[in-house]
Amino acid sequence: MRSALRMVLLTSRDLQVCAEAADGYEAIKKATELKPDLILLDIAMPKLDGVATAPALRQVVPDTKIVFCTLYPELGMNVASSAGVDLVVAKSDGANVILEKLQSVFSS
Repeated sequence: MRSALRMVLLTSRDLQVCAEAADGYEAIKKATELKPDLILLDIAMPKLDGVATAPALRQVVPDTKIVFCTLYPELGMNVASSAGVDLVVAKSDGANVILEKLQSVFSS
């Protein structure tokens, strides 16, 4: 799924992929180093899931937009605000909808 999302993001003129992470710990490490504008997290990740990773990211990169991309958008919405997540997108939304939603996070 990560490679498919990468391909979707490569079609955008406004968004650029600066890194990928295989798990929550790696995501925290890379975010600390790179200070990205946006982090796209899956809720279901090995070692440290997105629900636990998001608050840790909020501590190290407080101004970064955090988005859950998940097969379970209802679950994501239930935990998003308490985890410090700005937006939840469903993996089933399709490439164009996901891109629009990711871009919209900067206008809110």
